[in-house]
Amino acid sequence: VHPVGRRGPNALGFQDMLGNVWEYCSDLYDPQCYEKCGDLVVDPTGPRAGTLYVIRGGSYNTNFRDSCRASVRGTSAMEEKFGTRGFRVARWP
Repeated sequence: VHPVGRRGPNALGFQDMLGNVWEYCSDLYDPQCYEKCGDLVVDPTGPRAGTLYVIRGGSYNTNFRDSCRASVRGTSAMEEKFGTRGFRVARWP
């Protein structure tokens, strides 16, 4: 784990999106979400109900090549507490 802001921003201006801790997304998890949506949906939000949330970005204790990418989706229930998971408060201009 490292302090936020040590690495440069990505194309959207966000810093430290990969490899620090898995970050919870607001999307609920569906293992077939992308297959069900097809090619026309850019950012599918998942099902409307469920208990598992999408987590992205990998953490300091995961395999960098396999997990530290924004395209990798993991899952976690909000009740589960791990030092390798967190969330980001973001405000869009």
